[in-house]
Amino acid sequence: MDHKTIRLNGGLLVNVTMADNSIVEIKVRQLPTGEWDKAIGLFTNERALVALICGQPPEWINTVAPESYGELYKVAREVNELGFFDFASRQLKAGQEEIERLVKLGVPLEKIIEAGKRSISLAGSRAA
Repeated sequence: MDHKTIRLNGGLLVNVTMADNSIVEIKVRQLPTGEWDKAIGLFTNERALVALICGQPPEWINTVAPESYGELYKVAREVNELGFFDFASRQLKAGQEEIERLVKLGVPLEKIIEAGKRSISLAGSRAA
């Protein structure tokens, strides 16, 4: 995949089969950095994340035909591999390292989990 062309175009156009068998052209966007915090908040909700990458509301993904969803996800990953997913990987690694540091310091796991929940909640509110 030519990432320079994708960057210049802001994404990649894909034909998506919908649940009603219609075919629509959707732009799988390269997420702008301003949306990365919101996307991180959706990391455990793959379908909502794919909808965001496609510039669609979360419920839109329910109208995509199952056989088309897999291809849509694959393209979303490829288009954002050098941007958002690289960033997300660094964030997850940093979070894991911080958890390991706190465990070594003897911080109770319950406090670490609670701090993580607050952190995720704050990231979501920054994105809104």
